Amino acid sequence: MPVGSGVVYINSLDQIALALNQGSFAHAFEVGIGNDWSVSVQHIKGGDRT
Repeated sequence: MPVGSGVVYINSLDQIALALNQGSFAHAFEVGIGNDWSVSVQHIKGGDRT
């Protein structure tokens, strides 16, 4: 997996988590923590999968 690639995984609290390979998702996208955040996922047909 290339450095900086996005990762979605289930963390130790059985919650969906977002990360960047060898980076900080929170820093890169200027997000914090808490229940006030939401994430939407969109499939982009023909998009780059790297």
